Amino acid sequence: MHSRHITLICPRVYVKDKFHFPFTNLSLGYIASYLRQHGHKVKIIDAITDDRARVIKIKSNGNVFHQSGIYDEELIKLIPLDTDFIGITTPSNPNAAIIHQLAPKIKNKFPCSPLILGGSYPSSLPEEALSSGADYVIKGEGEIPMLKLIEGNNPDQIKGLISKYNLDTACSNFAEIVQDLDSLPFPAYDLLPMDKYVSWPVGRKKKYKYAAIFSSRGCPYRCNFCVNNSVYNFGWRGRSAGNVLEEIRLLINKYKVREICFLDDNLIIDRQRIEELLEGLVQIKRDLNDDFSWWAFCGLRVDLLDYKLLAGMRDSGCSAILLPVENGDPRILEGMNRHINLEKIKEVVKDCQKLGIRAGADYIIGYPGETKESFLKSIEYFKALKEAGLYYVNIYKTKPFPNTALYEYCKKNDFLFKERIDHSYFLTSGSSTSRNRWVGVVTPDFSAQEINFRQAYAHRVLNPYNFYRERFPILKLFNQLPTRILKFSLLHKAAKPANNTRRE
Repeated sequence: MHSRHITLICPRVYVKDKFHFPFTNLSLGYIASYLRQHGHKVKIIDAITDDRARVIKIKSNGNVFHQSGIYDEELIKLIPLDTDFIGITTPSNPNAAIIHQLAPKIKNKFPCSPLILGGSYPSSLPEEALSSGADYVIKGEGEIPMLKLIEGNNPDQIKGLISKYNLDTACSNFAEIVQDLDSLPFPAYDLLPMDKYVSWPVGRKKKYKYAAIFSSRGCPYRCNFCVNNSVYNFGWRGRSAGNVLEEIRLLINKYKVREICFLDDNLIIDRQRIEELLEGLVQIKRDLNDDFSWWAFCGLRVDLLDYKLLAGMRDSGCSAILLPVENGDPRILEGMNRHINLEKIKEVVKDCQKLGIRAGADYIIGYPGETKESFLKSIEYFKALKEAGLYYVNIYKTKPFPNTALYEYCKKNDFLFKERIDHSYFLTSGSSTSRNRWVGVVTPDFSAQEINFRQAYAHRVLNPYNFYRERFPILKLFNQLPTRILKFSLLHKAAKPANNTRRE
């Protein structure tokens, strides 16, 4: 098989705010390195970080958000004319509309080059993704299906590769996965704009150069709202501690990185592996004279955390973690298929407070089954977590992503507020501010208006400082003052929820 030329594209994106930071494009980096390992030539185009990228404001149904990146015509000019295959990553459903604009233009310019889509959007909605004009979509991880297609295998025999010709039979099959993640080469950092990635001030310590990595893939748990399993199919695989540490040292030595963000869905599932990893990070921290830290951007399984492990995390440079609490009512957690102990979470928060680790938490409101009483119960629970030392609460409205148990349940019971889910819904439904009004789920227990009210109320009660800064930008002028000066008693006062349930 002779060498083929492949172009991999990260297109422009929709973002809520004008300022947008890009995470290292690891998915394309891994596919690129895997294809190069097998003798093929690859180019990566990152439309978000390119110097020609633009940000424009968009208004939709009273909401304001932005598009960021190179626009279609400029991007297409960057695709080499001798490209044999073109791949586009669509890591999230909010950017589906962009794919449907971009794909036909690429096919018009490169009609003979197969166009392949990968990511959570084509994995969860392959038929809709194919309607963009793409030749193939990949359901699941992209390395093996891409390689087999490029090397001339029968597309109908490649697991996870879906076209309009095998749509009926292929949609139930996930892509073949790489079982031994250590066998994968590190992402093709030399093809990525690493100078842009490491310089974005998103870390806990902004003076540091920062990079994101995956030390594992997937999740064995089955939360009803999670869309990630449309890619990973409820499986979990971890890289060895030695393999992860080798990549971190590469980032430190070559790109002067001093802070690492772990993007794993479940970083700590394998206790022996995480303890070995922490020992290695302690040594790295020592070698750098303590000029090193790391944080976990995604949720850590709370029932696997204890004081000893948290102490080891702190000693290895951990500065912050995010706890996937999701709700403070056990009945709602049961409906989410979340099997966690709320008292255990309090213990973990207290331990983080003692150890100096910033602990944040996710909170989902408007889940089916939530009543006014259960909402107030959750508020009281999160207030108790704040008193125990919780640093911040990310407050989200329920998002019924397609191809999840939650979506099917809401569709069956006529709870979907919007049958057609587009970019503006997903961007605005996750915001903590009441100015973004779109809601995904309504039930006999709450209307869309009530959920917007509950989200604003929760944000005001649980994050008063941030709540008022968002509404009164003049407060940002006081950023240099100690936080306690701005946290007047007024900021802690919040009106009680209305006695009557609001209806649209």
